[in-house]
Amino acid sequence: MLQEEFRNLCDEIEIATALDKVDQFAEEQTLDVLSSDKTSIEDIKERISKEKKDEIELLKGLLEKKRRQRNLSSSQ
Repeated sequence: MLQEEFRNLCDEIEIATALDKVDQFAEEQTLDVLSSDKTSIEDIKERISKEKKDEIELLKGLLEKKRRQRNLSSSQ
């Protein structure tokens, strides 16, 4: 039980870290727009959108993995 709680906590920390990275990336991209006239706003929107989608897919994968672990734990 303690190991499962530890794994849950690690997963939560990993998810929170991924979300923080998405927020940080979005903020950096916003600041880059202000400092650079070379990059179009549409390009930045696309890059941010792709990064967010990639992170969402990562988080979905982590959640699905966690669900499978819980299902296995509860069936044993």
